[in-house]
Formats: sequence, structure tokens, C-alpha cells
Amino acid sequence: MRRDASGSVGVLGEREFLGLTGRGHVGLLRGVLGLLSAVLVLAPMMVGVPQAAAVTVTVPCVGAMGKVGSCKGTQIASDANIPSSGVLAAGTYVVTGSFTHNGTLTVDGAVVLVLGDGINWIVIADPSTGEPGIKVVAGSKLTVTSESLGPLGSGMGRLSVGGDDGGAGIGGGVDDVFGVITINGGAITANGGVGAAGIGAGRCSSAAGACGSVQGSVTINNGVVRAYGSTTGAGVGGGGLSAAGQVTIAGGTVTATGQAGGAGIGGCECTGGSTCLGSADKITITGGKVTARSNGGAAIGGGLSGGVPAIVISGGTVDAAHTSGFGAGIGGGEFNVTGPGIKISGGQVTAQGGSQAPGIGPGMGGSPTVTVMTGGTLTAVAGDNSTAAVVGSFTPPNVYEYWTNTGSNADPGGPGTAVPPASAFVNSDAYQFVKIVTQYALSLKSTSGGSVTVGSGGVYAAGDKVKLVATPDKGFKFVGWKTSHGGSFSSPSKAKTTFTMPGNATTVTAMFKAVGGGGSVETGGRLMSQVPLWAGAVLLLVGVGLLVRRRWARG
Repeated sequence: MRRDASGSVGVLGEREFLGLTGRGHVGLLRGVLGLLSAVLVLAPMMVGVPQAAAVTVTVPCVGAMGKVGSCKGTQIASDANIPSSGVLAAGTYVVTGSFTHNGTLTVDGAVVLVLGDGINWIVIADPSTGEPGIKVVAGSKLTVTSESLGPLGSGMGRLSVGGDDGGAGIGGGVDDVFGVITINGGAITANGGVGAAGIGAGRCSSAAGACGSVQGSVTINNGVVRAYGSTTGAGVGGGGLSAAGQVTIAGGTVTATGQAGGAGIGGCECTGGSTCLGSADKITITGGKVTARSNGGAAIGGGLSGGVPAIVISGGTVDAAHTSGFGAGIGGGEFNVTGPGIKISGGQVTAQGGSQAPGIGPGMGGSPTVTVMTGGTLTAVAGDNSTAAVVGSFTPPNVYEYWTNTGSNADPGGPGTAVPPASAFVNSDAYQFVKIVTQYALSLKSTSGGSVTVGSGGVYAAGDKVKLVATPDKGFKFVGWKTSHGGSFSSPSKAKTTFTMPGNATTVTAMFKAVGGGGSVETGGRLMSQVPLWAGAVLLLVGVGLLVRRRWARG
């Protein structure tokens, strides 16, 4: 456009727009600059709603081991920095502002969210979508961390997420298979929609679908995490009729609550004769402070009528309580289906069962769930079904121990009974059922001339089988195995064997000798080759020659 001498505005002609009315290159340059300016002004209008310009920042961030490093990523200071599509492409994003985002955020690829200190970010799924607040699609990975692990408010940033009906707070939506979720820091609160987990799976339409047999993984390393499932969903793990996936807690402070048949940590309520249990479903706790609550399902383990995932506890402080209903504190929900079992090798564990259910073991009317304990401490409290609940405290190396608090069949075998009776699983009884096993140290060594290439030392229970393979060095051969304090070998003279652990510590040695005549001897744990006969003959001839030469010289 142009303004003439009278002040009126007109349209520039083509030659004027391009600056060709001026003389030489100056006019052309002015035209090009004018064209670029027009493009810059008009481009946002052509694309649509303008987005805030991307800003890259570098901030401290907490890693999986709790150490503070450095993260560089795109700054999210307000909702204007969120892509209008709601899709977070692979990369790192640093949230530095407090605001609310309405609508599902979808993680596509490997995404890291860093919560700035002191911020409060809220993400709420749109209604009637069946979607989670933050959706982690199968094959994608979300890592949430913070600038520090400082106190709430002035320290760690907050993230509060809510899913729609059928959608998890963080994880999957209706009939989804979610991906990989890792929390290394931050104060996270996740609320699942109806039938969904707080963190984990959404609701499945049918347990026969893909979502009912396989799900992703949730790992919590640091931070403060609160996860609440809704009707049939677990706090962390499975949504209604879905598999639970793999849940690992290595640190931080975790509170997980399941509702109406869902476990606090683990499985969902399951109906229709299915187990809602994937072959890879597993709960692993190695550290941190864990508080789990439920009603209908176990506090940690299976949901109502569902299968019990493998449960392994090796550290941390664990408080698992069934607040109402008939599920165990750790183990099965009411009418649970049997699972791989429970292993406790460390940590301080307290388990409170619901009505007519044990602190640890099967839920009321459930199939037997065996617990093997090799370390740590366990206090198991049976549910209230009489005037007083019974407490069983377990410390290795005792054997099977169980209690009941019902008067009709009280304590049929008593603590220390080697094999629990079938009545230990009658619906009306509330038994603690724990097999406590002592483990012993196994050391492996070898004489000179070879090594043990398969098998490792460590701690094993009596009767455990340890596969061993011995490999000789060049010029040596394997001659046999020996044990210092008992145990047995399937083939003591073969390099490949299986050692059966005794009920005490022992050392197993692989023995080798040099190839050729002369045999071998073992001295101080080392194999010394004896002098072969031909070498002795050579030495003898040399000695005789020297003696004759000396006498000849004296001659």
C-alpha cells in the first residue's frame, strides 16, 4: 500500500512492490526486504492461532539414582507453550510456570518432563473422551523429574493429573496398552477416571483384549507420588479388566490406593472367569517408603477375583493394609486366582488383612498364595473376624508359620508346623501362611590352570541347584570338583555339573592339572606341575657332563 500526496491510501503496483521503481540495486533491495516483511506478518495468520515462541533453557534435574545433573529442554512457562495438538514430541520439556491445562497430553516418543521448583501444574483430560490426563502410548516413554528433591511448596514442583471416565491419570485410556513411565522426582498426584488406575492402565472393555494380557511398566525412583484408582482400578497398575504390567518402586515416598476391587499396587477387579493377569506382570519393591491401601483387592497384589502377580520385596519400608472387604494386605484379593507367589528377602514389611483374610497370603475364598521369606522383617495382621486380631511376626530361620483368628478352627497346627493343612485356605479362616527360608553362602574358586566360567557365588537356600561349568587354560585339563562342607554334584568329574546346596556355608573348588606326564599337586590353593621324566633325564645328563668336564680339567 501507499499514501499519495493528498493522504489517500492506494495499492502498490507490481513494480513498486518489488522496488523496481527506484534506481539500481537500492530499489531492488528495498523491494526484497518489503516482501520478507509481508511474509513474516502474514505467515502466522495463514497457519492459524499463533504459538508462543520456543525458548530453550538449561536447569538442574534429578536422575534415577537421586543425583542432580543438568537438563536442557524447551521451556513451558504457560499453557500458550503447549502445542495446540496436545502432542508432546520426543524431547525434553522444562515446566517453569503454574497453570492448568485442559485436555489430554499425548507422549509420542521419549519425553522428559522437568518440573521447576515451586511450580504447580495441573493437567485434566477433557470429559467424555475416555482418555487419560497424560497419555503414554505403547512404544513411548515418559520420564518425570524435578529440579530438586527439596520440600514441597518452595522445593519440588507439583504435577496433578486427572483422567476422564476410563482413562488413567497417567498412562492409558480405554482399551489402550500404555508404554513406559518413570518418575525420578517431583510431587505427583494422579487420579484415574472410573475403572482406571491412577498411574498405569485404563479400563478394558474385555479382559480377552490386548489390554487384558499385556501392559507397560511404571518405575518410581524418587519423589513424592500419590496415585488413586477409581472403581475397580488400582492405585498403580491395572485398570478394570486390564493386566497390571510391571511396577517397580526403588525409592521415594509412594502412597497408592485402589478402589472397589482394585489393588493399591497391582491388579484390578476381574470378572467373567478371566485372571486379568499378564505373563510379565510383576511388583518389585527394592526401596523407598510405600503405603498401599485397598478395598476388595489386596493392598499389594491382585484385585478382586483376579490373578496375583509375582511380588518381590527386597528393601524399603512397606505398609500394606486392606481397609475394607476381604482381601489380604499382601497377596490376593477376595476370591483371588493363584499366582507366581510372594518373595521377601529384605525390608521392613507390615501387612494388614481385611475381614476373614490374612495379612499376607490369599484373600477370603482365594486360591493358595505361597510366601517365601529369606530376609527382612514381616509383621502380618489377620483381619477382624472375632474379638481380637492375631499378629504373626516372622524372622528367619523359622519354617512354615500361620495363625487364624476364628474360633471354629483356631490354630490347627500352631507355629512351626512343617506343612500347613488344607483347612488353612477355608473361606471362614484367616491364616497367615509364610514359608521362611534361611540362605547360606556359597564361594567358588579354582586351582591354577583354569576357572569357573558359569555359576556364581552368593547366598542360596538348602537344596537350591547351582549350574557350574569349569574351563581349563591352554595346556591344562579339568580333573574334578570338590566341596569343603557338604553338598553334592550331579557329575563331580565333569566340567559341566549341577551343585546342590547344603544346609550350611561351603566352598566349591574346580581342580585342574597340566596336560602330559608327571601329574599335578595342589599347594596353597595353586596347582604345581611336577617335572616330566624327559626333563629330569636332560638335567641328569647335563649334570654328568659338567662333572666329567671338571675332573678332566683337573687331570
